[in-house]
Amino acid sequence: MVEGAEVPEEDPDVVKWREMPVRSVPAEIEEISLEPFSLNFLYGPRQVGKTTLVKLLVLRLLERVEPEAVFYFSCDLLSDYEELLEVLREYLRARRLGQPSYVFLDEVTFVREWYRAVKHLIDAGRLRSSVVTVTGSSSLWVERAAETFPGRRGTSGSGQSRGVRAIGVEEYLAERGRDRARKR
Repeated sequence: MVEGAEVPEEDPDVVKWREMPVRSVPAEIEEISLEPFSLNFLYGPRQVGKTTLVKLLVLRLLERVEPEAVFYFSCDLLSDYEELLEVLREYLRARRLGQPSYVFLDEVTFVREWYRAVKHLIDAGRLRSSVVTVTGSSSLWVERAAETFPGRRGTSGSGQSRGVRAIGVEEYLAERGRDRARKR
């Protein structure tokens, strides 16, 4: 396993989500393209649940694909695109070209010029059987990133850009009501 990769069953975000009195699976989870090749962008304010959403998606994927096909990496300790490129190359070396892969780069906006690493691997054909999902905390970032990848988001526009927002009071109360009904 590549250093920095996490095991979802032991992941503190998943454990915290499971322990919540009211659990909600964000609707955005259904809107992320899992069709290779796709490049997805998830954005929203800090602490709104982007990381948890991604990790719940990873858990779903692990029900139907081999664990080696899923790669989650938190980018907050990387400083530039060269470091990101090396992390991605290390993972891709372990995969045969053409094998489907699901790559999740969390908080990629911490990485200076991150898009250069992703664009390079797309252009080199190394991600053609992959789904790449990146998260960041700014909607302006998504607009700029989308401009960086013209024609590189996936076949027939399969790549998605989705904002993640905090659960509203009405959603919380509705979910709480469903949760109470389940417990009866």
